[in-house]
Amino acid sequence: MITNNIHSTKRRTITHTKAYVDTYRKGLCFALVFVLAIAMISCGDDPNGSSSGSSNGGTKPGVKSCDSIVTTETPESTDDLKALIDTAIADKGNEVDLNYIDTSKITNMGALFQGNGTFNGDIRCWDVSSVLSMILYAPIV
Repeated sequence: MITNNIHSTKRRTITHTKAYVDTYRKGLCFALVFVLAIAMISCGDDPNGSSSGSSNGGTKPGVKSCDSIVTTETPESTDDLKALIDTAIADKGNEVDLNYIDTSKITNMGALFQGNGTFNGDIRCWDVSSVLSMILYAPIV
């Protein structure tokens, strides 16, 4: 009887550990894709592989360059930034332009869009030079 309880506990622990590792890997993949997308945009490369050399990241004609965007909000923390994002998405939808937010003081961008469904807004001009972490922390399932 005691042996069965020990084996059962070990199986549960292994199952929870495996679920955590799988969730962690998915979070790392998301963070890597996010970092690569930001790096590609910051370098002025467009998704088709050609470099435009302009400050607007090779975007379509009619789209403002990053130099012409005026930032009106400067959050001091990740929580402040998340609150700004949540409010903007609630007011204007998942395709909102968030380039008016100065992100130069933010060091952790993990889970910024969590809970907002599919985000497809414009963040191409965000300054991510101070960011140290973009990992999505997920609870153990």
